[in-house]
Amino acid sequence: MLPKYNLAIFDFDGTIADTFSITMQIAKKLTQDFNYEPITSQQWQDLREIGILQVIKKYKFPLWRIPEVGRELHKEMHRNIHKISLFDGMAAVLKELFEHSIQLGLVSSNGGDNIQKVLGDEIASYFSFVECGVSMFSKQAKFEKVLKASQVNANQAICIGDEIRDIQAARKAKIPFGAVSWGYTNIEKLLAHFPQEVFHNVTDISKKLLIPSAIK
Repeated sequence: MLPKYNLAIFDFDGTIADTFSITMQIAKKLTQDFNYEPITSQQWQDLREIGILQVIKKYKFPLWRIPEVGRELHKEMHRNIHKISLFDGMAAVLKELFEHSIQLGLVSSNGGDNIQKVLGDEIASYFSFVECGVSMFSKQAKFEKVLKASQVNANQAICIGDEIRDIQAARKAKIPFGAVSWGYTNIEKLLAHFPQEVFHNVTDISKKLLIPSAIK
């Protein structure tokens, strides 16, 4: 088997780790702590269909509050870290990519301590490039930073994620994108942005990133 790409840059929440349910629980708590209106079912649906940036715009959430809310979200997630796990089969997929010499990167808005705890030492060691605590507005810059550090050409890399903002950032960085179907955003909405790869289940990642040498 040979790698189709030489670098794979992963998102964490909703791509590697199943954090949606705990994020919903924490968000409900934070709306009370910050005296906001309770999050409606329509707002959660919007999050899955139009993405966090458009939700912020649609509901006129003040941008200056985002860093503060983000810090509290990370703290609450850390307190509940024992409830978070990798998606089934993800550990084996990451190991397989690593063993076939695909450089692995991780770019996430989640905190580094949270990510380390969920991954564990062995899986964390597979990643050569890690950017944590990333602002929702700076993913493009972090993708480009990882790409430069890896010394891989953009067309030989792939960003793998579950949100519209991920695919938009990857496109601006001129890096191919692989959309996962099990994350925060409905896969139909991601397909509307024409990702280069689509992963319908976790094992699809290794199946599509590692191909028989005879047909590469």
